[in-house]
Amino acid sequence: ALKRKQKKGPASHLAVFTKQFSVMLEAGLPLVQSLGILAEQQENATFGAALDQIRQDVEAGSTLAESMRKHPKVFDTLYVNMIAAGEAGGILDVILQRLSVFVEKLVKLKRALVSASVYPTTVISVAIGIVVCIMIFVIPTFADLFANMNATLPLPTRIVMGLSDFMAAYILYVIIAMFALSVAGKSYYNTESGRYMLDGLTLKIPIMGDVIKKIIIARFSRTLGTLLSSGIAILEALEITARTAGN
Repeated sequence: ALKRKQKKGPASHLAVFTKQFSVMLEAGLPLVQSLGILAEQQENATFGAALDQIRQDVEAGSTLAESMRKHPKVFDTLYVNMIAAGEAGGILDVILQRLSVFVEKLVKLKRALVSASVYPTTVISVAIGIVVCIMIFVIPTFADLFANMNATLPLPTRIVMGLSDFMAAYILYVIIAMFALSVAGKSYYNTESGRYMLDGLTLKIPIMGDVIKKIIIARFSRTLGTLLSSGIAILEALEITARTAGN
């Protein structure tokens, strides 16, 4: 049942859980008891169910890292490997504190990115909506007016009229084609060659490409630094960082 319901837990839930978990362990509460308390307190049912399953696995004799590894959509590779390093070195509370800071910074970075993209996305969406409305409802009125004048229209005007007629006649097919292209693009992105091509194009987008590149570099530096400071070997740390790079 858990596998059917399991979805990617929001980063904000993970950040709060990590902070609370580190405080509990630092205060001397047993691991299993801490997991049980946090599982009951979770507002996200999926996240809470995952924590309860982890508590049961730990109670049955599994390590915390092994138990978390069974829930990759909630705890990613980086998180699990850092937990494993903390258990091996006997510094789980310290590792959780570092993870807490790391996840909180990641959440803030995502929020900043979303906030920065809201305005241009809204402006572009409104502009496209206005243009479509003008093409479908306003331009045909002028077309009837020009037709009654029996005048030869300039080429740019004729092109606009043609586009207006096309959109009025085939707008439904255009929407269906755009939907089909988005589905095909998503399927192509799921392939290795598709990811390489589309992620490469993402970095070449004017203005936004440089912003995305800086965000990726910041995430890489923070992730690698956190892993190395937690005692994970540099080759393994680079492999983990590569898998969590996001591009």
